Amino acid sequence: MNEYDSNRIYDSVKRLGFKKSKDQDNLEDNERYDNVLELLNSIDEYMDRVPGASISDFLEEVSLLTDID
Repeated sequence: MNEYDSNRIYDSVKRLGFKKSKDQDNLEDNERYDNVLELLNSIDEYMDRVPGASISDFLEEVSLLTDID
């Protein structure tokens, strides 16, 4: 998948079984779900900020930021 399509990725996440648990005892699954949504939101924000960017561009920037930290 060369072009970023957030709807397609969100659908894939749903198909993989990531979903918010209504069971409050399952905190780890809820945190995992929230982390996936945070990643997808970060990608969406990057794509809005950098028109024509690819997922590879996003990953490169994130990698560079992680190296600085």
